[in-house]
Amino acid sequence: MKRPRPPFEKAAGAAAAGKKAVADEATAMMTAIEGSWKNLEGAVQKMGKKMKDQKDAWANDAKAVSEGLAKGKEMIAADAAGAKAKLVEVKGMVEKWENTIKEMAAAPAPKPRKPRRRKNKG
Repeated sequence: MKRPRPPFEKAAGAAAAGKKAVADEATAMMTAIEGSWKNLEGAVQKMGKKMKDQKDAWANDAKAVSEGLAKGKEMIAADAAGAKAKLVEVKGMVEKWENTIKEMAAAPAPKPRKPRRRKNKG
């Protein structure tokens, strides 16, 4: 006959399962953000001249996203909940730029000016 497990053993098992679930969620989030970020970098490269006005903001956020992803990766094993919070912050930056790129792509291109006709004086 099996002896029942003490409550603290059950709690410890549940806590471990909870930590693993949070770590799995953080890992999945990390993978999704990395994929979105790679796509976004490609889109920014294609935008070229349209991004000229936002070049500095992009560079700053690109650095912050790269650092955030690296920090999140490090934190997953030690503090999955903290890593998840960091990744939510990074995801916000990525989504902001995705929306900016969509808006820029949807904006109509400026119409080329027609050359003025000169009247012949004569």
